[in-house]
Amino acid sequence: MDMLQDFLVGLAPSTLFFAVITVLVVVAVIRVRRERGKQARNEALFVSMFPDLQPYYHPARVFEYVKARLAQAPPRSGKVWKDPPGFAGRTADIRFEGEREVVRILDAAGALLTQFIFEDHKEGGAIRIGKGKLTASTRMAQPRVRYWHPDREFKWTPASWIFKTPLAERPFESSERGSSFSSDSSSSSWSSRGAAVAPFVAAGGAFDGGGASQAWSEGGAVSGESTAASTSY
Repeated sequence: MDMLQDFLVGLAPSTLFFAVITVLVVVAVIRVRRERGKQARNEALFVSMFPDLQPYYHPARVFEYVKARLAQAPPRSGKVWKDPPGFAGRTADIRFEGEREVVRILDAAGALLTQFIFEDHKEGGAIRIGKGKLTASTRMAQPRVRYWHPDREFKWTPASWIFKTPLAERPFESSERGSSFSSDSSSSSWSSRGAAVAPFVAAGGAFDGGGASQAWSEGGAVSGESTAASTSY
């Protein structure tokens, strides 16, 4: 009996240790799965809510291009940039039209895939595409990209997305529990008319009564530039 008690006493600490380790591993696995699920939902929201940016303007790719472009300014005579960051396997044909830096992305056969206007920005650089503007902050501790469009907006970092449309009274973000409103301070500037506007048109149609708030950027529609920067898919 004494031998059994001694055995159990000696076994208890090791059993407790392995039980704690098991619980920690299970919790870590659950967190990883939830985070992956959240990221997958955010990516799906990005694709469905911003068809005008598909398939070339994911914010991570935009950040890569802007950072690389800022490191090597093209000459005024233009430049042909093979395999630029953010557009792997493509060619960036950079030409200056007046003060505008127009970038045409070409495939291997030289066909036009898409085009945009690049601009220097106090935070890093910006890309104008159609009526929208993608601003990449390259001077922050982590990559940040925000998108302004008259109808919808978002903020992106590698760890999070925050979306904003006239269908939502405040910016919202996705989590494992579904979509929730963001605590971002800029939300107070968002119009409370969200529930009253016409349904969102996935193909990029206009909303009744005007565009989105400009609180997230200095943005605004491009005057005289939107047609020049239109995308050809």
